[in-house]
Amino acid sequence: MKNILRQYDIIFSAINILTSSLTYETRLSIRIKHASELQAYKKCNTGATELTVDKSLNVVKGIKYRSKQNIGSPSFDMYGDFIIDCTGRYTSSPNWLKENFNLIVPTIQIHFGCSYVTFIGERFRIGDSSFDSALVISNPVDSPEKNVGFIVIPIRTIKTNNENSLGTSSTIAINCVNSEYPPNDSYENLLEWTKENLDPKYYTILKAAKVCSPLIPSRHAIDDRKYVESLGKKWPQNYILLGDSMCSFNPQYAQVISEECWFSSTTNDWKTPTLKVIETDKYGQVKTYQRDGNSTSTNNPEPRIPIMIRFMQWYGYWFLQCASKSADVSTAFVRVVNQSRSPSLLMKPTTFFAVCCIALMNYLNLS
Repeated sequence: MKNILRQYDIIFSAINILTSSLTYETRLSIRIKHASELQAYKKCNTGATELTVDKSLNVVKGIKYRSKQNIGSPSFDMYGDFIIDCTGRYTSSPNWLKENFNLIVPTIQIHFGCSYVTFIGERFRIGDSSFDSALVISNPVDSPEKNVGFIVIPIRTIKTNNENSLGTSSTIAINCVNSEYPPNDSYENLLEWTKENLDPKYYTILKAAKVCSPLIPSRHAIDDRKYVESLGKKWPQNYILLGDSMCSFNPQYAQVISEECWFSSTTNDWKTPTLKVIETDKYGQVKTYQRDGNSTSTNNPEPRIPIMIRFMQWYGYWFLQCASKSADVSTAFVRVVNQSRSPSLLMKPTTFFAVCCIALMNYLNLS
């Protein structure tokens, strides 16, 4: 599926699989200061086959499409002043860029084994005021000691006549790393699985919840991070490559994962006992790093964890603990997850101090 976003003489052409088009329309309308109208046109059953480029000017001029309705259908070219590829991990852009511009996109490929099961549910009281009054409930992954996590994020208030209902509709998610996958075939099986793998209080929350959407799984054994920004002026004009940080798990119910959530997930991925990292630089040279996980031998060196990842592993874990106890911190978290505020909100001095206090109290056994 492709979206064509038009504004005056500007045409935005994007290849779209599981992308929240409303998100892109909103963000593009903000970027275009003088835009009075922004419309989206969708055409299905077509697929991009190659780029149309001008090598001498280092410019991408358009995309060649082929209809998928009939085998051997003739191709047709589509041109645009600005082209966005948002096919995520399945994109053909790296191959096209190498063929047309001899350009290699630096990539870090992480082999870890991550999965989510997410759904929308109505929360009900469980008789524990500390949980019933909390906007955000979180039990983050702390691999390798704990490979299963749980989080509840409110979406909106709802009207109800049930006195036991908390009156909120929330996104509920169970996430795992190190190739431990929660079931999604039925809610009963998911409950049985969480009973064995989560703390009893989180199982109680799930058991009391009313499921209001399908159980949506997302399973990935490999994650690719493409460092397009490191190419500088070598990157062709009029072309933007987006990953699947805006990938929608469930477009019908608008269950999406923001880039902030993706980064938080990535910090946990780096803790995986059997982590394997493959780095490809802009010259095409490949280096492989791997942990043995105390079970398999490897001739590859241990992966080097970036300092920023180490800090975010610490800060992310204690931030979620703080959000579970502080209304102000949980509100800030919800605003950032819903992309209504900048991620910098999570690092403002008062929030940073609150997170440090929670961590310090735990270290001193004062909590």
